[in-house]
Amino acid sequence: MRKRIVIVGICALGLIGIGASPRYLEELRIGGGYGDAADGGADFDKSGNIATDGSVKATGGVEVGQDSTSRGMVTAWDGTGGNTPGTLKLGSTNGTVGYVFMSNDRSGLRIHSSLPTSDTDGDWVKAKTVTDLSSPPAIGGATPNTGLFTSVTGRVPYTPGTVKPLVAHHQSRVAGDGVALRFDLFDSNYAGKEYGNIAGVIVANTAGSESGKVIIQTINAGSLATRFTFDNSGNFTATGDATLQGGDLICGIGGQTRGVFTAYQGAGGTAPAVLKLASAAGITYYFFVEDDGTLKVHNALPTSNSDGGEVGSQFSSTIATFTANDTTPSVLGGLLFRVPGTWTAGNNITMFDNADAGQQIVVIGGDTDCVVVDGGHLKLAGNWTATSGKTLSLVFDGTDWYETARADN
Repeated sequence: MRKRIVIVGICALGLIGIGASPRYLEELRIGGGYGDAADGGADFDKSGNIATDGSVKATGGVEVGQDSTSRGMVTAWDGTGGNTPGTLKLGSTNGTVGYVFMSNDRSGLRIHSSLPTSDTDGDWVKAKTVTDLSSPPAIGGATPNTGLFTSVTGRVPYTPGTVKPLVAHHQSRVAGDGVALRFDLFDSNYAGKEYGNIAGVIVANTAGSESGKVIIQTINAGSLATRFTFDNSGNFTATGDATLQGGDLICGIGGQTRGVFTAYQGAGGTAPAVLKLASAAGITYYFFVEDDGTLKVHNALPTSNSDGGEVGSQFSSTIATFTANDTTPSVLGGLLFRVPGTWTAGNNITMFDNADAGQQIVVIGGDTDCVVVDGGHLKLAGNWTATSGKTLSLVFDGTDWYETARADN
């Protein structure tokens, strides 16, 4: 080893005194050379590459690459064992040392107070938290406190169970003032055009009862307009349509707060409010009320009181058969009914149950043992025997049934 040191020293002294006409040393090996198992060392090759087993220290600066000519790159490899990540060691102005390293899978940069030995050492590198908001610093803007950011990029670190807010600060606390997250598009045609806002606005500033609202604005046809508002009472207002895909619309709280669903009429007196419902087969119907409160249904958007038909006047076109010997058979939602041929004499019909006012029915005979008796709430032209082939037509006024026709066929 001593022989090697002497040779290197002689070479170095020779180069120091070379003067204006230098001699060139193409290659130099120090110690046992780079990678020597016994001593280690350093190699300087004729291309200018330096390889060393030791540390390189510079009391000045270190410059890598050449401006606009050769890209510089600094590499810090990880050590053995999976617990020694490559680091960048930095010293602060007060002498505090920090080690910056990259976590596994490039998920982010972390900083630790000592050499890291785990992927979770230290904390995520993040923006400094400003606790004194009396004079907040400008971020990306030329003038402090303007609320304008030329750019905000990156991500906010997330810790389970916590919320990491992006805070915009306004020194004024006057009702009507607020702060906004603004979306601008900069190009040759719309330089600086504002395309959207999410704003927090002060509603009241009384001590102990402060309140505010959130407004979402978007641009349409060149004009910025409010689209959504969430007020301080939790009310939500939208200027467009609301679509709930795969969800329910629930109004009120059962047993606590009454829910009210309101649909207003349109302009011009020809656009009543509607409730649009689709049947199981996908057929769409529109329910609305006439000016006198009559509930109606139509197969298209109604434009007048005369559209559609009254709800309740619809009936089933199916001929329903009465239950044999039922003296007050149900006519719920129906029009056509048949007397079965299994009737037992003496079980005369004295009333038709479950009818709606204005409902009309036709009873088709099927057995002479069945008799509809005139009297009580049945206002007939006389008793009617339900002989096969005969029919009896009636209308209900809400209390009594009135015969409108009978036929002997």
